[in-house]
Amino acid sequence: KMADVQKDRGNEMYKARRYRDAIGYYDKGIKLSPHPLLYSNRATAYAELNSYNAALKDIELAIRCWHDRMEAVKTGEREEDRSMLTRVYKKKMRILELSSGDLPDARKGIEEKLAAIEDALRDRHLEEGLRENFERMKEDSKKRLEWARRMDDAKEETANGDRMFQEGNFAAAIQFYNKAEAADPKAERRDAYLLYSNRSACSIEMKRGRQGLADAEKCVALKPDWHTAHMLKARAHEVLGENWDMLESCLRAYELKKEDKNNLAMLRDCLVKLICEGGRQTHLPEIMERMREDEELKTMMREPKIVAILQAIHERKDASLLISTLQTDLTMCGKLAKLYHAGGLGI
Repeated sequence: KMADVQKDRGNEMYKARRYRDAIGYYDKGIKLSPHPLLYSNRATAYAELNSYNAALKDIELAIRCWHDRMEAVKTGEREEDRSMLTRVYKKKMRILELSSGDLPDARKGIEEKLAAIEDALRDRHLEEGLRENFERMKEDSKKRLEWARRMDDAKEETANGDRMFQEGNFAAAIQFYNKAEAADPKAERRDAYLLYSNRSACSIEMKRGRQGLADAEKCVALKPDWHTAHMLKARAHEVLGENWDMLESCLRAYELKKEDKNNLAMLRDCLVKLICEGGRQTHLPEIMERMREDEELKTMMREPKIVAILQAIHERKDASLLISTLQTDLTMCGKLAKLYHAGGLGI
C-alpha cells in the first residue's frame, strides 16, 4: 500500500509535468515494492526528460518483472498481466523512436528498434494482436535499414570520390561517384547535389562537356538556388563552345550571387567571345518590352559608364570602350552582360 501511495503521488507529479519530482516518488515506491508499473511509469518520466537510456533500462526491468509475475502464477498467466506487458512493449517502441532522433547515425537507431521488435516477437506472452502489428513493423524496419545502409554506402563512395577529386584523379573520382549514384539513384540524401556538382566538375576538367552538362543540370534540379550549380552549367557550355548558353547560365548565377568574382570573369570572357562573333540581333520591340519589365535594366541604362559605352557604340560604331571596360572593371561585367543579353547594347 505504501508503494501504491508513492506511485499515485508520482503520477500526480507526472500529470503536472514535474517529471523529476515524479521520478523521485517512483524511486521511493520501487524501494518499497519493485512493481513493474513503477518501472514503466518511471521510464515514461525519463523519456519526457530525454533521458532515453535510463528510460529503456527501466522498460527492460518492467518486462522482467512482468515475466516473473506471470511465471509465478501456476494456473497460467493472467490476462491482465499479459495486457500490461504488451503496453510496455508498445512504450518501448515509442521511446526507441524518440531516441533515434538524438542519434547521429540513423542506421543505429533502426537497428536498435529492429532488435527490440525481434526480442518482443520471441516473447511467448505477447498478445497476438500486437504480434501481427510487430511483424509488420519488423518488415518496415528491415526496409528502412536497407535504405539507411544504401545511404551510408552513397555517403562513403561520395567521400572516396571527393578525395580523388582533390588529388586531381578525375577518372577515379567519377568511378566512385558512379557507385554513390548507384546506391542512391533517386538522390534522396540531403547533400546528393554535391555528388552531381563534383562529378560534373570532373567531366569538365576532362573536357567531357555533355556528361558535365548533364550532371550540372541534375545539380540545378536538386539545388536550383545554388549559384555554383549554374556556374557549372556555364563551364560545361564553354567546353561545348555554346557561348550563348554559357552566358545565360552565368547570368542565372549572377542573379543569385552578384559578387562572385569567378562568375564575373566567366561573364567577361563569354561576352568578349560573343561580341567578337558578331553579336546577336534582337528586334527593337522585344528590347523595349524587356526594358519596361525589368527595373534593373532601366537603372543600368542611366549609369554614366553605361551611357558612355552606348554613345560610343551607337554614335561612333566603336566598341573599344566596351571591351576595355570589360577587361579593367570586373564589377561592370555582370551589368553589361545582362544588358547585352536583353539586346540593350545594340550589338
